[in-house]
Amino acid sequence: MKRHSFRKILSSLVYVTKLFVVAVITIPVFAAESDLDTSFDGDGKATTGSFFEEGGRDVVIQPDGKIIVVGGKSSNFNVQSMASVRYNTNGSLDATFGNNGIYVLPSLAGSQIVFAKAVAVDLQPDGKILLAGSGGTSSSSNQIFLIVRLNSNGSLDTTFGSGGRVIRDIGSSNTYGRLSSLVFDSTRNKIYVAGTMPIDPDGEAYGYTVMRFDSNGLPDTTFNGTGTQAFPVADSRPLATGLNDIALQPDGKLVATGFAQYFIPNTPSIESFGTARLNLDGSLDASFGTNGVVITDFTYTENDTTFYHTAAAQTVTILPNGNIFVGGRGGSGSGGPTRNFYYAAQLNTNGGLDSSFGTNGKIRADGVAILDSALDSNGKLIIVGEKDTDFAVGRLSPNGALDSTFGTTGFVLTNFGLTESAFAVALQTDGKIVVSGGSKNPQTSGPGSDFSDVARYTGTFVPSTLPQLSISSTDSSARESTSDIGAFTLTRLGDLSNPLSVSYSILTSPSSAANGVRYSLPAPVGVVNFSAGSTSAQIQVTPLFDPAVLGTQTVDLAITAGPGYEVSTPSQATVSLLDSPFNEWRILKFGSLAAAQSPAAAANASASQDGLSNLVKYALGLHPLFPATPSAISGGTVENVSGQNFLAFSFRRPLPPPADITYFAEMSTTLETAGWASALPFPGFPIDNGDGTETQKFRCANPTGEAPFRGFIRLRVTRP
Repeated sequence: MKRHSFRKILSSLVYVTKLFVVAVITIPVFAAESDLDTSFDGDGKATTGSFFEEGGRDVVIQPDGKIIVVGGKSSNFNVQSMASVRYNTNGSLDATFGNNGIYVLPSLAGSQIVFAKAVAVDLQPDGKILLAGSGGTSSSSNQIFLIVRLNSNGSLDTTFGSGGRVIRDIGSSNTYGRLSSLVFDSTRNKIYVAGTMPIDPDGEAYGYTVMRFDSNGLPDTTFNGTGTQAFPVADSRPLATGLNDIALQPDGKLVATGFAQYFIPNTPSIESFGTARLNLDGSLDASFGTNGVVITDFTYTENDTTFYHTAAAQTVTILPNGNIFVGGRGGSGSGGPTRNFYYAAQLNTNGGLDSSFGTNGKIRADGVAILDSALDSNGKLIIVGEKDTDFAVGRLSPNGALDSTFGTTGFVLTNFGLTESAFAVALQTDGKIVVSGGSKNPQTSGPGSDFSDVARYTGTFVPSTLPQLSISSTDSSARESTSDIGAFTLTRLGDLSNPLSVSYSILTSPSSAANGVRYSLPAPVGVVNFSAGSTSAQIQVTPLFDPAVLGTQTVDLAITAGPGYEVSTPSQATVSLLDSPFNEWRILKFGSLAAAQSPAAAANASASQDGLSNLVKYALGLHPLFPATPSAISGGTVENVSGQNFLAFSFRRPLPPPADITYFAEMSTTLETAGWASALPFPGFPIDNGDGTETQKFRCANPTGEAPFRGFIRLRVTRP
């Protein structure tokens, strides 16, 4: 009998009359939360080559689980372009995106900006992809902030900005300015980008810079009057201030963090965390720190000497209780021994240090740099960066201590075979941790020596106890000039015990109808209220009369994130806004939307030049391009009713009559405007002609035999 060794196997041996029976019970082996997820590219790691100098600078997860990574792609030393890669959920390149999974932004013809890179990415609820970064005439200077929007298939969205790009000049000779972060505010349909740029005309002083754009890429002038807020944080000399990350609070306030340098007497310059908070209007939030800014120093004592650390915040995360986590990296600084550390601080909502975190609100540890962070479903912070030339992924407990159940004493290191650094982290809905970064071959340089790396870890998933919100179009169309309205229904699952306010926003696209022009909603950004116990709430789309011929457009609505609930799928829905029946008739009869918008197709025009307007022909079921025959329009006759003759008028119209037309048969003894009254229905009418039309007949009130007789009768048609 061979001797076997079983891993996590329980064996029992039973002796029965020379017969050995072995009962084997296998206990499943579960992957640790810090293990690489082998369902991703076979070993949990995927590498895409030729991302020269940049690697995967940022990462975002689509609702379908696909992974987008951005950076810069180069073919030689002198040209680099913004680039994006999309991976399928199994780690393979998504061939439906860009060119076999990779999109590279084409250079602008005649532009001197030949070196650009993407450092940030975010998604719009409609699936469009925003990339942001800096560009310059060389790799060592930046002259522009650059925002690009892609369609969901990785093509350039030319409806955004100018040909798909928004370019903001930050100076003609700028060594230190750069864009570092991007956030799309789905509640308000606004785009934020942030970084560092000159804040004086001479370009000598640098400050934190936040810009806000509308969803079309135009500066939002409701933000600080110009769409840009630039301000100093402590010392504003070049390289003494740098904004590295931004995050939105649920109330719409924006938190920005980075580093700020300043001086105190008899001490070398100090570089510390600098965190600021802006109000919705772009002003600094005076309720936060000192005039909207918090400086966080890190010190340590060695041999009875106090040293100030050189610390730069790289990442900010808003916590569920409203507190603010900031993390970063640096060294001992101020004359102390050379040493690398990671740093973190947790701020209360007013900017004060949270004493429940670390030591008096701060933590410091050796040998790791924190470059990004994200909150997992268990309320713990995932931090990523670099250590010993490897990807470093760690997890912090709510009190700031490393979570010893994750990896080795709270960290796990991942090697791709070269010199690596993790730059960004995103969490999937199933709790898996996706980390992007870059690796470099230290033996070579130039194009092809750097790579974009992605790793996925098992992570942890704790089902949420919050109610789940989804949206659908329960009446998927509405029509102008009729009583037909559309409706969205929001559905709540899970906890129903409390009232709930859910945020929504109208999405914009080339096919979008204009709120307040073609339809009415309470607000482009609003709130739907659920009463306790209710499972659904409705938003109605009420069409408005718009005489312009626009064809079918859409109203696209999305649930946006907010406190007290989670957004489930589907998170957005569409109601089609149909043009009025008259406008659709014009599009059909004139052959195209463009032709229906021409002067010849106007309501009061006579396209066939027979004296009947297009609107009258629509009301009578006639073709606007062909002259009408007398038999088609009937006309006036003298008819006998109960032995008396009356002036009568008859006409044919479609059956059923057009819903947006009102017919008026009117009589008068004069032709003056005020002299018309309703004519009387003729007995026995209307008559169904059996050919999809009916005949209507009306008469004057006075018989023709009365002297003196003078009478007129007419048909007038109107639409809303």
